[in-house]
Amino acid sequence: MLKLVRQLVLAGLTLSLLGGVVTPTLAQAATTDPDSSEATDLQGSVNYQFESVQSPYNWITDEQGQTTKVP
Repeated sequence: MLKLVRQLVLAGLTLSLLGGVVTPTLAQAATTDPDSSEATDLQGSVNYQFESVQSPYNWITDEQGQTTKVP
């Protein structure tokens, strides 16, 4: 029984170690090269200017008819 527990613990630690090594390598391979630059086409771009920004809110009207905005 002790031999089985030792093998399970060793297998679990091995998987944890390999999982920690393999995962960052795959994530690193999926990233782009920061030194590469792409030429952007700005001919069809449109600039918008906003004077203010409001958070989304709900209109709540109470029994007296008073309406309030609640974020």
